Amino acid sequence: MVLPEIDQAAVEEGLKYVNNDACYPAILLIGQIIYALKTGKYDLNNTSVIISQTGGGCRATNYIAFLKLGLKQAGFEQVPIISLNAAGLNEQPGFRISLEFIDKSIMALLYGDLLMRMLYGTRPYEKKPGAAELLYEKWNLEAKANIRYGNKKIFQSNIRSMIREFDQVDVVETKKPKVAIVGEILAKYHPVANNGIISALEEGGAEVVLPDLLDFFFYSLYNADFKYKYLGAGMAESVLSLGNHTGEGWLITAEMMEFIKSGVNNILCVQPLACLPNHITGRGMFKPVKDKYPHANIMPIDYDPGISHVNQLNRIKLLLSVARKNV
Repeated sequence: MVLPEIDQAAVEEGLKYVNNDACYPAILLIGQIIYALKTGKYDLNNTSVIISQTGGGCRATNYIAFLKLGLKQAGFEQVPIISLNAAGLNEQPGFRISLEFIDKSIMALLYGDLLMRMLYGTRPYEKKPGAAELLYEKWNLEAKANIRYGNKKIFQSNIRSMIREFDQVDVVETKKPKVAIVGEILAKYHPVANNGIISALEEGGAEVVLPDLLDFFFYSLYNADFKYKYLGAGMAESVLSLGNHTGEGWLITAEMMEFIKSGVNNILCVQPLACLPNHITGRGMFKPVKDKYPHANIMPIDYDPGISHVNQLNRIKLLLSVARKNV
C-alpha cells in the first residue's frame, strides 16, 4: 500500500533518525516510513518497505543507507527494504520488475499526470466550490481500480470520460496569472515538502501549472537521440551543457524555458536547502534564462525543517504581485 500523506509528526520522526544536514526529502521519507511502522497498523514480520531511487550523483542515492540505519535504531531491523531503481542498486532476490509491473506503472503515471492537469486547470475557476475536487476523488478511485487489473480498454474509456466530465464543470470566465512550479522532484510535487505551495498560490488568485511526472522518467531514461527528438532539450543547451545529469540536471532549466515558450512566464523554482545540483541548474540558470527571456518572472524557494514558512509565503506573494501586474 502507498503510505498516506505525511504530517508534521512524521517530519519530527525523521529528524530523530536523519541528521538535519541531510537532504530534506530524506528526512521526510524516512520519517514517514518509521512513523507508519510505529503506529502498530502493520504486521512487522510480514511487512516490507519499498522506496524509489534514481541512482545518480545525488544525496538521494544515500536514502537506502539512511533508511537502513533509521530502521535499525527504531527497532525495525527485521523489516526488509527494497529499492525500486533501474541502476541495479541494492538488489533483493525476492523482488523483480516484471513487464506487467512496468505496464501498470506507466498507466498510473498517465492517470496521475492527467488528473493533476485537469484538477489544477479547473479548480481556480469553478463556480461551485469543491466541484473539481469531487471529480478528482471520483476518478482517483476509478483509476486505482483500473490499475489493479491493468485493463487497457477500461483505461482508454476512463481517460475520455475524465476529460469530458472535467470539461463540463461550470467555470467563471476570468483571467488569472499562471504560475509554474519547477525544481527538485519531491519538493515540486509533495504538499508537505513544499508547505502547501499549491494552496497558497490558488488562494492568492493564481492557476498552478506543474510539469508532468512522466517527464522526469523520460529524463531519467535519457539518451542523446531521444532527448533531442522528444523532450525539446535543445532549448536548454543554449544556456547550459546537457552533460549535467546529476539531480534534476538540465531538466529544471528545460522546464523553465518550455513553460516560458508556452506562455507561462511566472515560475517558482523549489528545492531542498543545499541541494547542490538543483541550485546550480535551477537557481544558477536564472540569469541566462532571464537574459534570453527578459519578461520571465522567476523566484526560488528553499525547503528545510528549519526554514521560516513566513519567508516562503512572502516569496510566493512577491511573485504573485508581479504576476498580477503582468496580467
